[in-house]
Amino acid sequence: MELNPKRFAIKYGLRAGIQPYLSTLSFLLALQMMVVAHADGTSVPSIESRDGGVVYAPVFEKLKKGVNQDANMPDSGAWVRVQHHPNHMKAIKAAGFESVRFFMPTGGNIDTFTQRIQDAVDNDLAVVVCMWGSPSWARRDIAGAVTAISNRWRTLATRWVDFPNDVVFEVLNEVHGIGYHGESTFADAMRLYNGAVKAIRAVDPDRPILVAPPGFNDSDKLDPWVSEDYLDYTLSDGGGFFEDPNIGVAIHFYRPNNRRKGGNWGMGTEPLKADWKEFVDYEIAHAVDWKTQYHTNMPIIASEWGCWLFESRSKTQLDDWLDYHLGLFEKNNFGSMW
Repeated sequence: MELNPKRFAIKYGLRAGIQPYLSTLSFLLALQMMVVAHADGTSVPSIESRDGGVVYAPVFEKLKKGVNQDANMPDSGAWVRVQHHPNHMKAIKAAGFESVRFFMPTGGNIDTFTQRIQDAVDNDLAVVVCMWGSPSWARRDIAGAVTAISNRWRTLATRWVDFPNDVVFEVLNEVHGIGYHGESTFADAMRLYNGAVKAIRAVDPDRPILVAPPGFNDSDKLDPWVSEDYLDYTLSDGGGFFEDPNIGVAIHFYRPNNRRKGGNWGMGTEPLKADWKEFVDYEIAHAVDWKTQYHTNMPIIASEWGCWLFESRSKTQLDDWLDYHLGLFEKNNFGSMW
């Protein structure tokens, strides 16, 4: 989805301070109840790869009940947002969520973000730290850009090596937002992912990592870009991307919206059109087809999805929209981070 300064700040109705965030606790609790309502009480089977031998890191299960914390640190952040406070993590945990995701700009202060991770860990939350890349990378030669992101992730991985494996590194957020526009740039974008994964694995071989398709992380870009053709790193045992038990894929999921017909539900107010489910199905189908084509059960996480919570929305349509998304995520064993 197109990035803009209001996008996440409005997501929870946040404007400033701690109290507005805590006021969303009732919504978070309601959303969590909907997730629970879809469960059938059966245990989730182990996720096995195409060769039947890979069991993926347990943290990916915790990303099935996650939420984005849309806040900055006092000394750095992406766009204009409210300030992080440890009570945010307490509120998220109290709402029943098991994981939290937040952005770290490329030049973010490592000390303050280390404490932010610790705030989440202290509340028994799994953490997804997502790097907000630098627009300068798209304006320089790709070799220099790969060196820049690799060096940064190597530094972070070294600093955070002692965190538990409930801390997940999401290599990049939507590369379109930092200047990788159009299919002609996609191979270079995947070189950034590949270089970063190699750098992390050299320091912390078992760290859970999320990679993503280029563009806006839409699932219709999974094939061919998220594959061993572009992620050609090698594990210590000789395995590669599809044999890596500590790798997952992040997709973003705002449907329907105006980039395709069907209305703009994620960021608009108009009622859902009669065919709105087709646009949700489209995203799900591409992700399922990717897993089938590559014979993999690699975890797929919708690390961003949701809508603005305007009071003018139809509650009936909001319930239908939420139910439909959550039902498809559960049916297809996808993670979900609102």
